[in-house]
Amino acid sequence: MSSRRGKLLSPLARTGWLAVLAMLVWLALRNAAVALFAQAQPSFALAFPPPSGDALAVQALRGRSAPERQEGAAAEALARSPVSYWPILAAAEAALAKDDDARGTALLVEAVRRNSRQADSRGRLFQLLLSQGRWSESIDEGLAYTRLRASTSESVMHGVLMLLGDVRGRAILARKLRTNAELRERLVRLAARRPEERQLATLLDWPEGDPDELSADGYIAWVQALPDEALPHVRAVYDGEFRGLPGSPPFGWRFARDVRVDPSEGLIAQASAGEQARQTLVLSPGPYRLTVFGSGRMAWRISCLSGAVLVEAPLPAGDPAPVERPFTVPAGCAFQQLALTGTGGASRTLRVAVRPGL
Repeated sequence: MSSRRGKLLSPLARTGWLAVLAMLVWLALRNAAVALFAQAQPSFALAFPPPSGDALAVQALRGRSAPERQEGAAAEALARSPVSYWPILAAAEAALAKDDDARGTALLVEAVRRNSRQADSRGRLFQLLLSQGRWSESIDEGLAYTRLRASTSESVMHGVLMLLGDVRGRAILARKLRTNAELRERLVRLAARRPEERQLATLLDWPEGDPDELSADGYIAWVQALPDEALPHVRAVYDGEFRGLPGSPPFGWRFARDVRVDPSEGLIAQASAGEQARQTLVLSPGPYRLTVFGSGRMAWRISCLSGAVLVEAPLPAGDPAPVERPFTVPAGCAFQQLALTGTGGASRTLRVAVRPGL
């Protein structure tokens, strides 16, 4: 009886194995087709179910449909392939299209990390960081972009030279030029070829001033003295998330005696009247926004050295919440004081930032 049953099952077993083999062959062919056509012909790659995350992402990036549909396609692509370059890039572009710069930038940084050889995304990240005032990072990204696409070198260096028009940008550029031989060589060649860029030559030998002096020289000397790991945090407000980064006053934080700073809790000011924290800013004339996230019975204020108050942002009562105030730096206000002041009452600030634009 058992031998007869074995003879009956044997054809079934063979059929099962053939079915498994056919499925494996189909999956191999499908994966090969998707890998081959996902970028060049995403619509063709999507003809092989299930839909490929890479093909969905490329189709979303090239699509002409409404932003909502592109966002949906990018979200589906990311859900199917959450660690692949193309879906992350599509999600980044969808977020940037909705003016969600924080999420879009974070995703674009991750996309570049996943595939550092894609020149277009590195060029996009360079422009984005440059527009956000993250100048140290943008210089690094611009150099990486020109290594991948040499023809862009001059245009990228022109973008970097825009920093000469801003005191903070000038300081960052001076610091980079002293520590980055590749950047120095590229900019020196550009200055030699284009007479209008000869002002760069003065920056290469920028005199070191007194870091405690409120002057452009003093500020640049202060930036140059910072350790390398602190340089990416040189923005309009230095160490605005209260990580305890190195950097002495006036361009670093000066805190009152009772103030406590913790990277996980932010700045905790006790129930004391008067000034609790202060930092000197170097903002060029123009429009800005002061953004604070915290709570308590105190207020953040920016004023010119003359004493003229430019903006004040009182902290909300209750749980920490965001507060945003527009302001304009006038001509003749070369340095500004950012300060936390109160009349008696504790406060907590998790972060404070200044961004260009109203």
